[in-house]
Amino acid sequence: ARDIQPLADLETTSSGPLKAIIADVSTADGRAAAIRTALDVHGRLDILVNNVGTNLRKASTDYTEEEYDELCATNQGSAFHLSRYAFPHLARVGGCVVNISSISGQTSDNTGVVYHMNKAAMDHMTRYLACEW
Repeated sequence: ARDIQPLADLETTSSGPLKAIIADVSTADGRAAAIRTALDVHGRLDILVNNVGTNLRKASTDYTEEEYDELCATNQGSAFHLSRYAFPHLARVGGCVVNISSISGQTSDNTGVVYHMNKAAMDHMTRYLACEW
């Protein structure tokens, strides 16, 4: 979430342990912090929900390399690496990964080629890991 306050407010009203954190999951440090916090608060990991995404709507020739890299790191890299980091903890308890993608991974519209590529990759990663794991 971009604003931690609504999540932090839930900490006081939740019936169970809840910890709001700020973590940029497009980075290795952010991903590690998210997994580490979940394990510290709950002692185990039962589920990982990959529901991150960002987009820049522009023509394919207008993306800079930095924009491309940022979109890929956020939309695709975060889901892959979080799944990879979480796997041993999930496997230990029979947990699961839920990937939230987009219809843009299956269709073409005017929302930007990089977003479409990322969501198609996420869809394929989901199918692949379902077979591997």
